[in-house]
Amino acid sequence: GAALEGLPMAHGEGPAGYVLKEDKAFVWHRSDNARPAYDAVMAPLLAETGTWAVENLLCVPVTHKGERFGVLQLVNRRSRGRLTPSGGLHNGFETRDERLLSLIGHRLALAIAIGRALDEQHQEERMVAIGQMLSSVVHDLKTPMTVIGAYAKLMAREADAEQREHHRERLASQLEHIQGMTQELLAFARGESR
Repeated sequence: GAALEGLPMAHGEGPAGYVLKEDKAFVWHRSDNARPAYDAVMAPLLAETGTWAVENLLCVPVTHKGERFGVLQLVNRRSRGRLTPSGGLHNGFETRDERLLSLIGHRLALAIAIGRALDEQHQEERMVAIGQMLSSVVHDLKTPMTVIGAYAKLMAREADAEQREHHRERLASQLEHIQGMTQELLAFARGESR
């Protein structure tokens, strides 16, 4: 938990790094001398952090179809009343804990994969809609552009100041119309409107 956050570990170090690299669960108990190779994996965590120390640890991958999203890691499980085969009290993670956390990890990975797929589908639908909207906007721009061109020609030939002002107002109106369409398109493209 929070006590692990302060430990200086390079990316890919420790149990989480091992699990991501090997794509398999990692279980460690301080009292377990059967797997000394795991001590190297645990080295970054074995130091005391104030009065807090890692006594046992379970870490499983969060993967789906070969894609690694991360890990789930539990530290210092305390189990009251569970007896070991030798009759002592058992503290730490067991095979059933590993199976349960692995199941949770697989479900979490599936949820992430589904979420990503939905995001991608939404993005594709949005791009299709933007393409259709652009096509419509380009078509809709033809009318005000034609009007602007016509009034610009009339304005250039007009000697009467009052008529030129009328043509200028019509030009401004069409430019506002174009600006409005452009702003709607940009708002949609940014996801600010539907």
